[in-house]
Amino acid sequence: MNTNTNNIYRDVTMDNISEKNVGETVRIAGWIENIRDHGGVSFIDLRDMYGVMQVVMRDTSLLEGLNKEDCISVEGPIEHRDRRNIQSKDSNRNN
Repeated sequence: MNTNTNNIYRDVTMDNISEKNVGETVRIAGWIENIRDHGGVSFIDLRDMYGVMQVVMRDTSLLEGLNKEDCISVEGPIEHRDRRNIQSKDSNRNN
């Protein structure tokens, strides 16, 4: 993996993560842009100055005390998103 940082908070920035990293474990850091709860599974949109990563939280207790704009560091495996759950940015637009 091409890492461009080496500190206790992250070992890679969002712009250096791609499909080729599926299966690898990475540590990323940024601020919480959005939190969504879908009954037992929650999602965080984590943003750094280079991009956004969706973080899946299967243990929702880890979200206690977290709010939008909080800065966090997360470590876990990169997984492929289920194609059925991918929405284009235009899919919610009324034409």
